[in-house]
Amino acid sequence: MMNLKELREKEASELKKLLVKSREELAGLKSARALGKLTDGSELKRKRLEIAKVLTLLKEKEVLAGLQPKEEKSPSKKEAVKKAK
Repeated sequence: MMNLKELREKEASELKKLLVKSREELAGLKSARALGKLTDGSELKRKRLEIAKVLTLLKEKEVLAGLQPKEEKSPSKKEAVKKAK
């Protein structure tokens, strides 16, 4: 697991790749637990925390870059006509 300082230095594209990889590893850990092959249950918690950190940093970078997560809908023609009257 990487520490927060190392994660902050990465670009958004690298963080997204790390997120995909971490989610795949988490799925593998969950299946290992279901099969009884997981010896250290704390690995699941560490992996979930790593995913949370990456998601938080991605959101931070998005906010700092001034990106909006969802685009606002433009008003329909009916709404525009009503406002004009």
